[in-house]
Amino acid sequence: MGTGDASAIPRTGDADLPICTGNAIMHTPEDLPRVLDAVAASLRPGGTMSFESRNPALREWERWTPQATLTDRDTHLGRLREWLEVTDVDDTGRVVFDAHNVPPGEQDRVYTSVLYFRTAEELGNQLDAAGFHHITIAGDWDGTPVEEHSRILLVRAERA
Repeated sequence: MGTGDASAIPRTGDADLPICTGNAIMHTPEDLPRVLDAVAASLRPGGTMSFESRNPALREWERWTPQATLTDRDTHLGRLREWLEVTDVDDTGRVVFDAHNVPPGEQDRVYTSVLYFRTAEELGNQLDAAGFHHITIAGDWDGTPVEEHSRILLVRAERA
């Protein structure tokens, strides 16, 4: 880990509410404990961490095909063509996919991403191991309980 990741979080114990969005918490199994430890060390006692993650039960990656995700949109550079393509999935929850971006008059630019999908139970266990308590995991922004069809897992946990 390096500059701009969890190692850059000051371990001051005075933060109130760190928030991770946009799949930022879907780290490798090796990195997630370090990230949660760093966030816990940044929080004041009773401080809260919140994040959202994708629900693996929905198997959303199965719909990340070029045909299903192909879009054209206007940007300040002109019309941009983009799509997703899954290149690898394994039984650990790891999904590797390429985001293709073709700006006007240019070659396809490919950006590879890796996400680790975890169940609510797995996330709860990781948070517990990092010293969090009062862990709640909802299936949406309204606090609905997690169900198989829930698109996201919305997590809230307090530093013990």
